[in-house]
Amino acid sequence: MVTNTCSLPHAYGIYNKVHCDYTDFCSNLIKICYISGVHSLNVTIHGTGLVANLIRSMVKDLNVQQSINVVHSNATCLPKPSNLSSYFYIKVFGTYFVVWLLILTDIYTGRLNRLICAHFYPKVSRYGNTQVDFIMGPHFNRGKCTNKAKLS
Repeated sequence: MVTNTCSLPHAYGIYNKVHCDYTDFCSNLIKICYISGVHSLNVTIHGTGLVANLIRSMVKDLNVQQSINVVHSNATCLPKPSNLSSYFYIKVFGTYFVVWLLILTDIYTGRLNRLICAHFYPKVSRYGNTQVDFIMGPHFNRGKCTNKAKLS
């Protein structure tokens, strides 16, 4: 039987405990053990004729009874639950944090794209004051366009 060697040593102990309990449950569930058995083969031929005696003399060596005491188990192949190191948690949750940071960075750099381009290429900018356009949004630009259209 696989014993559970997990404990709650750290703040992430709840996740560690769930992981160990699940691994222990799976190990106990899929454990297979073949222990011993008896194999017996008896061939009986009824008859008194010449053919029956001939077949009986050929088949008499097939009558076998063997006792098997061999133990086969997959216990060495099963996972043994143990505490996960803190380096594992740093890798997993650090990667998770970096992915979220990249997502947020992508969102805000996408929104600041026009402002960044206007800073580096001021002559190419379609609007005069990109800072105001970015802060005020499309409603402010629509009003400027209608005013320009009325003046011309």
